[in-house]
Amino acid sequence: MKERLDAIDIYAIVSELKGIEGSYIGKIYQDKDEIFIGLKDKRELFIKSGKWICLSKYRESKAEQPPPFAMGLRKYISGGKVVKVEQYEMDRIVLIEIVKEKLYRLVIEIIPPGNILLLNDEWKIILPLTHQKWKDRILTTGEKYIFPSAKNPKKISEEEFNKREDILSLLIENGLPRIYAEEISNYEEFRNFIKKLEEKNFEPQIIKNSEFIDVVPFSLKRYDGHEKIFFESMNEACDEYYHSIRKEERKEENDIEEKIARRIAKQEEAIKKFEEEEKRYKEEGDAIFANYERVERILKEGGEGIIRKKYPFVEVELPYMDKNMILKIDLRKGVYENANEKYLKSKKMREKIEGAKKAIEETKKMVKSQKEKKEKKKFWFENYRWFISSDGNIVVGGKDAKTNERLVRKYLKEDDIYVHAEIHGAPSCVIKASGIDGKPLKISENTIKEACQFAVSYSKAWDQFSVCNAYWVYPWQVSKTPEAGMYLPKGAFMIRGKRNYETCLLEIAIGLVKIKGVEKIMGAPSSAVKRLSEKWVVLVPGGEDANKVAKNLAKLFDVEIEDVQKAMPPGKVQLKEENI
Repeated sequence: MKERLDAIDIYAIVSELKGIEGSYIGKIYQDKDEIFIGLKDKRELFIKSGKWICLSKYRESKAEQPPPFAMGLRKYISGGKVVKVEQYEMDRIVLIEIVKEKLYRLVIEIIPPGNILLLNDEWKIILPLTHQKWKDRILTTGEKYIFPSAKNPKKISEEEFNKREDILSLLIENGLPRIYAEEISNYEEFRNFIKKLEEKNFEPQIIKNSEFIDVVPFSLKRYDGHEKIFFESMNEACDEYYHSIRKEERKEENDIEEKIARRIAKQEEAIKKFEEEEKRYKEEGDAIFANYERVERILKEGGEGIIRKKYPFVEVELPYMDKNMILKIDLRKGVYENANEKYLKSKKMREKIEGAKKAIEETKKMVKSQKEKKEKKKFWFENYRWFISSDGNIVVGGKDAKTNERLVRKYLKEDDIYVHAEIHGAPSCVIKASGIDGKPLKISENTIKEACQFAVSYSKAWDQFSVCNAYWVYPWQVSKTPEAGMYLPKGAFMIRGKRNYETCLLEIAIGLVKIKGVEKIMGAPSSAVKRLSEKWVVLVPGGEDANKVAKNLAKLFDVEIEDVQKAMPPGKVQLKEENI
């Protein structure tokens, strides 16, 4: 399912948005990171920061008091005239120029983590939706706006194209989204694609099976056999796609919220009951002490022992606080014991109240957590270090002695390959002879090289060397049976027979990949990451703190920092290359 527009989507959308040039801006509305810019010809431009932009007919609410960012936009550009709409290079950035006495520029960054910025005619930032700071640019009020580095696939020359054997990587490195790059196998097909773009021969369509899975401006081979819904414009297709998906999400959210609301209502009802009982038991205890002599007399006159044993409780009416209270006392106990029993029951009710209040807070936290972070599907290999090779094989590595042991015992099968760095304490790695779908997949020489580099890069070698050897062997060569007189600790294995060595650079790329439609952060050799990811960085041993770098990457990839930390190499790093 598409969650963010790519550069080609934006190219088609902006081509159509030329039609709003000359329109005047009306009111502007905001809901968190969603902005609706009203146009006086009754159209509205919808922007979801970092993810979406299109003309829309689906605004659901009009906040009486808009947030400060929307108020600021109203102040500067409401009533202004749209004079220009363009895409920066072929990147996921849209520029809208507006004249209202002065020239203003609205910059919409669809690149993660996303932003919407209002600039003056000197490119200085007046209003950012969010304040952001990067190594090479600062997005905050008063700073001059600097574009992020951009790559334009239209600039690839025939000479450059024909030089490269790996066409897919070339196209992706130059900014062409993967789904289009995979459809191009030679320079003629590439030029035909660019020509189709320039001629704006769009066929806007939503791709679906049982549900919406993509929205694209062109027909693609990968979607042959899928159901398609065609639209007159890419803006209309994107509007329908986004808000249909959002409608389903809201329905799910509402169902969950209703269920949670019912749970909280029951808990609050229980608290009310507990509070009433707490008060009643305390007052009963107080009433017993307030009527000490009377209760003592009742207890003495309560009958013979045999009667007390058979009927130990008696109802009494006691005056207390300008009212009469009817309560039960135990004829077998004294005045103090009867009163204390009531106080103990009152205390238990207080404990139940605290427990119920805590349960409500936990329920509210759970709701908040579900809203902030949707649960993502977890694959079996995520219990280990992992990556998907350039040829599609799953490669997994242990994190410690325990996972090394479990990995080899449970997952090393007959057709797989075992890999280990030539350094003490390195992880055991397994190349699976299967792909992500579980189907058999031959292990190539290239995959073995990638797995060896993976093994050395996630070992102690990272902080000690720039290159390191790794070896690979067949499963039958790996054993837990030591030589006579030897002892094998947990996570260690005996290797018998010939070892096949590879000398590898210490280098790891980190990128955002999609596995069965689920976005994951993957750490792997750059050849594997570049094949699967449109956004990546390449790291080598260096002097920068890995956690600090992970924090910056989490912002760039728009993911949780913990997801990036899991993929980081084990030591200080240095940025070698990036494509963000």
